[in-house]
Order: sequence, then structure tokens, then C-alpha cells
Amino acid sequence: MDASLVRSALLVLGLVIFATVESFRPYRVPHEPRLSRWVENLFLTAVNVTLVATLVGNPLMAGSLSLASSPLRSLPPFLHGLAVILILDLGHYFWHMATHRVPVLWRLHRVHHCDLDMDVSTYLRFHPFELALGLLVKAGLVIISGATFLQLVAFEVIFNLSSQFHHSSLALPEPVEKALLSVIIPPCMHRVHHSVIIKERNSNYGTILSLWDRLFGTFRLRDDVPSIRMGVGALMNVRGPMELLKLPFRPPVL
Repeated sequence: MDASLVRSALLVLGLVIFATVESFRPYRVPHEPRLSRWVENLFLTAVNVTLVATLVGNPLMAGSLSLASSPLRSLPPFLHGLAVILILDLGHYFWHMATHRVPVLWRLHRVHHCDLDMDVSTYLRFHPFELALGLLVKAGLVIISGATFLQLVAFEVIFNLSSQFHHSSLALPEPVEKALLSVIIPPCMHRVHHSVIIKERNSNYGTILSLWDRLFGTFRLRDDVPSIRMGVGALMNVRGPMELLKLPFRPPVL
């Protein structure tokens, strides 16, 4: 079976499972109607899959894989695969940080953060321009790491399932989340990142491993996670798919 089809099937399956489970056991009562948020987030997904992934992502990844050459390829396949995951995850950590700290990138990334609730659909909520720029960054990381096609597919499955998990509104027992925190990023950690408070928003940039935030001093937790107010400053009333597409061109706000 084609590895790309397997990847897509796993991501759709993950989305369905998380959406189903979180609907029965959410960590708090949502502030916004679930249906309207999902319509917005799935609309952005349709645009991104149709335009960005097809017209930019597929040829860009094919080109970067053909150029990928690295001394790391001399490692045994398992170690090389592990190195690819670490390099791409670390690279995304710094890219995510840049989308918060570089004003022109924050204009794009605030589309993701202006969601007033957070569930697995928030994982899909990105402006097409941000996704296109992110693909350029990933292409460079693929070349640097010397990733193969199957290694890239494995990374994308792990990366996207991790993002689905920590964006979900699952109510997990506190001991479970604390245990997960030692290695990966559970929802309680990423919920702090979606806080309307700027110093909290500018923390917890990781996607797969919690190591990078601990290592670079951006790790932050809160005990009262259900009380976190999510959103972006003066963008608390942005509604509708077209408004989200136009958002980067509105006056900048915190």
C-alpha cells in the first residue's frame, strides 16, 4: 500500500478518534458552539489541502527529498530515522517560536490562536500563507537531515498525531499528564500556549518532545488549566472562514 495513503488514513483516523472521545470527556465546557468552530477549521483545511498541499507541498517535498544528502545517511537506518525525527522536531520548535516573535509571521499565526476554545479541530486551523512558508522550512530540514521518503512519512505521522493529541480537549487524569510531560507534550502543556496572556502564549513551542522547551527555557505550566482564557487580544470576536483568511491583513494587535 502507498505510504502516503497510509499516512493520510492514520491522520483522518486520529482526527475521528480524538473528536469522538473528547466529545464525551472534555476537560471543560466550551465557550463557543462546536459546530461553527468546526466549520471554520474544516474550511481552512479544505483550502490548505486543495491549494497549499497540492500546489506547493507535494512538489516541494519531492524536490527536497531528491536533494537530501547528509553524512547522517551513513548511520544505521534506525539511528538515522531517529536523527531525522529529532532534527525536524527541533526545527519546527524554532519555526513555531519565529511565528510568535517575528511580527509578519505572527500576523499569519494569530489565525491559529484566535480560536476561543481548543479541541482537535484547532490542529487544522492555519492560514494558507503560514502553511506554505512552513513547508519551505520543512524542505530545508529534509535536505539537512538527509531524510528518506519513508522517514519523512513516519515523522509526519508522529508529528501530526502528537499535534492532534495536545490540541484535543481530552480530560486526562493529572498523574497521566505529569507522566507524559517527562517525554512528550500532553494537552495541559499546550493549553497554556493558547492562553490570551502573552507571556504564557510565548511558551511551550514544542510539538513532539517537551525536551526543547525545557532545554531552551520556554517551558511553562499552570495548575488551573480549565480557567485559562484562550484567544488573541483584540481578536476575540473574529468569526467566519473569510474573516480568518483576511485576518493577516488587518491592523496588528497583541
